[in-house]
Amino acid sequence: MKINDSLKSILNTGIEKTESASASASSAAQKLAEQPSTSGTTAATKSSQLKALEAAVSASPAFDAGKVEDIKSAIASGSFTVDAAKVADGLISNAVGLIKP
Repeated sequence: MKINDSLKSILNTGIEKTESASASASSAAQKLAEQPSTSGTTAATKSSQLKALEAAVSASPAFDAGKVEDIKSAIASGSFTVDAAKVADGLISNAVGLIKP
């Protein structure tokens, strides 16, 4: 995993979140990223924006318990399959990300 990922990629590292919490965190991140960085922007404004973004991220669950249970039962029943192409693509993109500065 890249250390210098943007907030958006950190939020989307494969950890499932509920749609509403994820959408609110993404929209908060997008609003923060869209605001121009000018010398007139005060530290207090940035601080309040950061607090709002932090609250949105902390409100989202770390994982989707329902999906975990579905995968657990699929493994137990023997019906769980691994998409080798998807795993390979993920490994390659991670390796490329580590190579690029």
